Amino acid sequence: MQDERTIRKVKDYWNSNPVHSVEFHVESDLSAYLNEIDELRWSDNERWSRSLFYEFDSGPGIKLLDAGCGIGVLSRFYARKQFEVYSVDISDKAVEITDRSLKLFGLKGQVSVSSVEDLPFPDNSFEYIVSNGVIHHTPETEKAVAEFYRVLKPGGCASVCVYYKNILLRRPIWWAVSLALRFLLLKRRGREKLLTATTPEELVRAYDGNDTPIAKLYTRAQADKLFTGFRHLAVEPHYFPIRFLKICKTGSLVHKLLDRYCGVLLYYLLEKPQ
Repeated sequence: MQDERTIRKVKDYWNSNPVHSVEFHVESDLSAYLNEIDELRWSDNERWSRSLFYEFDSGPGIKLLDAGCGIGVLSRFYARKQFEVYSVDISDKAVEITDRSLKLFGLKGQVSVSSVEDLPFPDNSFEYIVSNGVIHHTPETEKAVAEFYRVLKPGGCASVCVYYKNILLRRPIWWAVSLALRFLLLKRRGREKLLTATTPEELVRAYDGNDTPIAKLYTRAQADKLFTGFRHLAVEPHYFPIRFLKICKTGSLVHKLLDRYCGVLLYYLLEKPQ
C-alpha cells in the first residue's frame, strides 16, 4: 500500500509539473516551445555527453525504448534518426505531450503510460534503451534497472544516468558550496529551494522543482552496484547547469571542465551480455 501511495504521489507531481515546466511555459505555439527545449537539451544538458552516450547506429527495424520519456526530447531525437521508437512515462500529461509532438513534426513512435518499474513489453524486445534522469525519481530504482535488463536484447545497449554525488556534493566541500550557492545562483521560479538547500539531497530534489517527491543521489560505488549484471562500456559524469549561475558562459572552457569533472549526473553506457 505504501508503494502504491508513493507511486501515486510521483505520478501526480509529474502530471502537474511536466519536465522543463519549471523553466519553460507552454505557449500557444507548441512547435516553438518544443524546439526551444530540444535546443537547450543538446546545447547545454547533453552538450558533451551526446557523442558517447546517445549516438547509436540506426537502421530499419531497430527498436529503441525511451524509458521515462518526459515531454519527448529523446523520442523526437531518435524518431528523426529512423529508429522504431517506443516511449513510456508514468505521467499521462507527459505521454500526451510526447504523442502530440511526434504527430506535430510528422514523426513515428508509440507512446504509452507506464512505470519504468513495470514495463509492458516482452523479454528481449529492444536493441537500445535510453533513460535520462528518470530512475532516481522512482520509488524502487532496482526494479526499474531489472526491467531494463529484462526487455533489452542480449548484446543490446542502455544509456542511463542518475544523480551523482560528485566532489562538490561531499563533505567537507559541500558546506562551502551550500553557502556559495546563495550568492552564485540566479533565482529561478519553481526552483527557489536550490538557494536554501542544506544537504546535497535537498539540492538535487529542488532541481526538478521545489516539491519533487523523490530524487536519489548516488556515489560512484552505489551506482556501479545498481547496474550489476550489465557490462559497463562507459561511465562518466556530465551535466553542470551553468545557465543557473550568475557567472560563466554556456559552452565555455570553464563550462566544459565543470561538466566533465563536476557533473551532477553520472552517465552509464551499459550492455546486456550475450
